[in-house]
Amino acid sequence: MSAWEFDVHEVFTVTGRGEFALGLIRDGTIQIGDAFTAHGRLGHVTAIESVYRGDRTPWVAVGTDIAVATGDVMRGRDWMESVGDIDFGAFDALTFDCYGTLIDWETGILSALRPVLERHGASRDDDTLLELFAHHEAALEAGPYRSYKAVLAGALKGIGTDLHFEPTQQEQDAFGVSVNDWPAFEDSAAALAQLKQRFKLGVITNCDDDLFAASNAKLGTTFDWVITAQQAEGYKPRIENFEYAFAHIDVPRERILHVAQSLFHDHVPAKALGMTTVWIDRRQGREGGATPPAAAVPDMTFPDLQSFADRATA
Repeated sequence: MSAWEFDVHEVFTVTGRGEFALGLIRDGTIQIGDAFTAHGRLGHVTAIESVYRGDRTPWVAVGTDIAVATGDVMRGRDWMESVGDIDFGAFDALTFDCYGTLIDWETGILSALRPVLERHGASRDDDTLLELFAHHEAALEAGPYRSYKAVLAGALKGIGTDLHFEPTQQEQDAFGVSVNDWPAFEDSAAALAQLKQRFKLGVITNCDDDLFAASNAKLGTTFDWVITAQQAEGYKPRIENFEYAFAHIDVPRERILHVAQSLFHDHVPAKALGMTTVWIDRRQGREGGATPPAAAVPDMTFPDLQSFADRATA
């Protein structure tokens, strides 16, 4: 995805299509789905149209999912690494979300779901399945505490209801432990090893102790602190999970940098607590996925963990 800048000349609303910014492309090439920042806010491009007004000015109308204003400069995501630049020397510890950040849970979820759907004659595209999963997982985690195995089993049952089939108990139990088979992202192990030379490392994960242990074996590192939902008896985005972590991490919270993919589970509560955060934008501007939508402004953004490790240890 190329870097770009767009000068907003005026803004308008199209009924049924949302907000549009009319302006001029200063540099680069804009694509639908690109992430951008404007005055520190994060948005995505939803539409692009050329506009002809009787002159030779190459006006472009860019659809956005956030409100922008006349005079704003929208900057494409390749500039986002430098937005709110971080002094990494101010931090002694990094805490990570695991699933979606270090472990490729979307690949794992879909790999576990597809055989179940096939057995029941159900079919949906990947994005729809991930959005259904996000809805049911978040709803179950917001209720009374249950193990993550039970959350996954309940999410599968909810997806079955949506798609008009009833998963067997055996299928629910198997999906509940499918975390054991979810793969790590290719860059996770090497990036963590690089970061561990400079920082203490912790993980704050929405998972059971034993399931995370299986995932940790794929990451090839020994974390200084492991904080799970099982220990905290609840799930992010509760701020209590972070408070529980602060109580067990022997580093002042202002010297802890949180690194995560999920705006919903991690950046919203972490920013509410005043933490500095880094967004590992694994989906690279694509909407949807296995987490519900949320609005947050991380301090820096990187497309993958290795890019972050290179910058943080430079």
